[in-house]
Amino acid sequence: ESLYVTGAYGVLKVFDLSNPAIPTEISDVESRVPVDIALVRNLAYTPDGLDRVLVYDLSQRRQPLLVGSGTVSAFATSIGVSGSYAFIGGSVNTLRSVDLTTPTSPVPVDDLSLPGEVRAIATRGSYAFVTTQTDPTTGNLHVIDTGAPANLSEVGSVAIAGPGITVSVLNENVFVGTIGGNFQIFDIGDPANPTVRSTTSLGGDVNDVQVAGDTAYCATTDGFRILDVGDPANPVELGTHPALATDL
Repeated sequence: ESLYVTGAYGVLKVFDLSNPAIPTEISDVESRVPVDIALVRNLAYTPDGLDRVLVYDLSQRRQPLLVGSGTVSAFATSIGVSGSYAFIGGSVNTLRSVDLTTPTSPVPVDDLSLPGEVRAIATRGSYAFVTTQTDPTTGNLHVIDTGAPANLSEVGSVAIAGPGITVSVLNENVFVGTIGGNFQIFDIGDPANPTVRSTTSLGGDVNDVQVAGDTAYCATTDGFRILDVGDPANPVELGTHPALATDL
């Protein structure tokens, strides 16, 4: 019943969702600027936009405690966690694996060069799905084998209809939102050969995508959009709200 939000001005905020209609802020923690967040049990890992990952203990919701940090990657802005490893990327065109065996002391393990700035990361099983931006209008989705975190390797990739700035994965589908307003669904049944299932124009930049069951929730600069993705080849819009949305 809690929501953890990162944003500008170096603040990690915690909201109580006991009454979902009235989210209540119960605490905030000032730090270097957190830009993404991954939750593992009672810990939150967040890259700070510079060179560190910060570790917060969330056992006490009203008093999140900074319990550790590690220098992991220059200009770290994106993070995904699988098992006892984090995968972190940023503007230096590199995906880095980080050992979280000692959660309060993250340790870098391996680097994988990618052709563009890392914008978003999602994980499932022994794979990481990473979007990169190669120039102001183009990008790619990369499938990374993370089964051996000390030896990361790319197994497949596919072009995206614009720079992908958010990515989610559910079952054998990857959902990507782009600068320029495209919402794309990719088939990852064969990780070495990801293919486009559908492309839907949502207008404004798609800042965040969350998928639950057959429903996709999209935060865009033109408003909040809800789509039925039960048939990934033919998404159907269920509802909209004009409010500017940046994160879900």
